[in-house]
Formats: sequence, C-alpha cells, structure tokens
Amino acid sequence: TNTTLFTELYFNTRMPQELFNAVCMQKNLKKLIIKWGVYPDISLISNLGNLEYLGLGSGAGVQTIDSLSQLSNLLALCIENFQKISDYHSLAKLNKLESLSIIGNGLSPQYIHVDSLRFLDKLEQLRFFRFMTARLKDKNFKPVLALKNLEHLTLSPSKEVKCLYNELVKLPKLKYGLLKERAEMYLD
Repeated sequence: TNTTLFTELYFNTRMPQELFNAVCMQKNLKKLIIKWGVYPDISLISNLGNLEYLGLGSGAGVQTIDSLSQLSNLLALCIENFQKISDYHSLAKLNKLESLSIIGNGLSPQYIHVDSLRFLDKLEQLRFFRFMTARLKDKNFKPVLALKNLEHLTLSPSKEVKCLYNELVKLPKLKYGLLKERAEMYLD
C-alpha cells in the first residue's frame, strides 16, 4: 500500500503477473532487476517514470514492449529471452539510454528473433551494446556503425558480423566486449 517505499528492487525468483503489477506501483523506483517471470503484460511499467536501470530477465511471454518507450529517464536496459517480440523500434525513443542488452537464453541456447537493428540510429548516446543469442531477420548489422560513443560491443559471431568486423572494431571509443577481447571469434 505504500507506493513510495522502494528505490531499488531485485527479484531472483519467478515473478507472476500480479507481483509485477504491484511492483509497477512503486513510484520512486530507480532500479528494477527481475531474473525471470511469467508476466505477458508489462504495460504498467510506464508508471515507473523515475526508473534508470531496468533488467527484465527471461520474459518469454511478454506480448509488447511499447510501454518501455515511456521510461524517459532510463540509462540502462537489459531484455532477456523475449520470445514473442521481434520489433524493437519503440526503444528508439529512449534518448538517455547508455547501455542496452538484447539477448536470448544463452543457457539453452534459445534464440530470439529480431526484425532489424535500425532503431539504433536514434540511440547515438549508447556506450554499451550487447546483442547475443539472437537472430537478426534482415541480417543488417550496419546500424551498429552509427554508434560512435560505444565503449563496449558484444555481438554473436555471425557471417554478417564477421564481414563487418574490420569496420566495427574501428569505432572511435571501442575498448571492451567480445569484438575487442575475443577477436579470434570473428576472424576466419
């Protein structure tokens, strides 16, 4: 009943929809990390206008991510195993976002399918980008080249990434991530 009690919440166990909805009433939340859950509807997340750090783990049932675009203070976002989401264009509205991870389930491995990375064109401020255990439907990784502020870049080593490798590692601020630390994965 106290909607201003928490600024940070971490959930390491299964989260049902009812608990997710209750968490979304905590108006002072700045950080929310959920390991995994059965919450098909995340629309109430738009109530969390102060949120800066959000980790939504293993949300295989999530139907839409449009409500994430309303989190205008978000600095870091990690989305894991959103099996029913292929369109991520709504993330382009997150103009303060510095860290973005879009990953499938690496333990299975269970791949997610993403239509395009064209939304990255609007996220020039990104410093960290990780895209793993994911299949890119349009096979175009060139939008990553527009991320001139990237310091960390980790991509699954696909044929398309390998073709762009020499350009990707020349991003001006790039220092970390698999492309820098495990070059052998991208060179054949």
